[in-house]
Amino acid sequence: KYENEGLILKYCTLFDYAKLGFHQIVMVAVNCIDRGILKNELQNMSGVISYGDIISNYDMFITFVFKDKIEFYNVFNEFLRKNAKNILKYTTFDTTYFEFFDLKIFDIPKPEKDFVIFTSQPNIALTEKDKKILSLISDNGRMKITEISKVVNLTCPAVLKKLKYYRESGIIQGVRLVFDMEKLGYYWAQLHLRLNCADQKTMNKIISFCRYHKFVNSIIFSVGLFNCAIQVIYHSDEEMRETVREIRDAFKQNILEYNLCFAENEGIVRTFPF
Repeated sequence: KYENEGLILKYCTLFDYAKLGFHQIVMVAVNCIDRGILKNELQNMSGVISYGDIISNYDMFITFVFKDKIEFYNVFNEFLRKNAKNILKYTTFDTTYFEFFDLKIFDIPKPEKDFVIFTSQPNIALTEKDKKILSLISDNGRMKITEISKVVNLTCPAVLKKLKYYRESGIIQGVRLVFDMEKLGYYWAQLHLRLNCADQKTMNKIISFCRYHKFVNSIIFSVGLFNCAIQVIYHSDEEMRETVREIRDAFKQNILEYNLCFAENEGIVRTFPF
């Protein structure tokens, strides 16, 4: 029923990209003339995890994943060159830590499963069939074993064995539902923080705070002017304001500057864009 009504959009499989050999996750905010032109290019562009419209000093967000800084430099510079007349300005967040939390707005009493999608673990070699299976389940984490078996030309027991290996090795972190949050009356925004110190002790305090906060959905640490981004899911303006006040008051000794970036729509999510 929820699927037919468009409330549940998809079942995304979340991966630990480092174990797939991709160690560079970069979030980019761009100010452009025509968002439609960029979206047409991004929908099939390798390495693009997600993108969507935002309301702030910028028009769009884009999340890339690359093997290393050199690959990011080459791919992103080519992207800028092709869109030189469209992109007016941009800023990047070179991500060092990325974690999703439960949607606590649904009154889950305690965290059940957190998803760390960017660790320092060594990568695991994958065959072409492995990549095909991961691509299939990235857009549908509930895809039937029999359907996967037909597409990749493996027996069902062989597919099941591979899926078990992906989970046990940590390649697969879990499956997360993507909702049409606006149909539920909820919206999301990112609070960007410029911290005076992002050492491990400070990071642990902020992560712990966010993990149990009702309206916080994810946290990102990065290298850059704004070195922390906290995603907030909220129902009313007061919930948004109260969340910002609580974060500001809890870490006022660490926060030098902050700003808010509001999402205009759900955007597109592709967790295996290779």
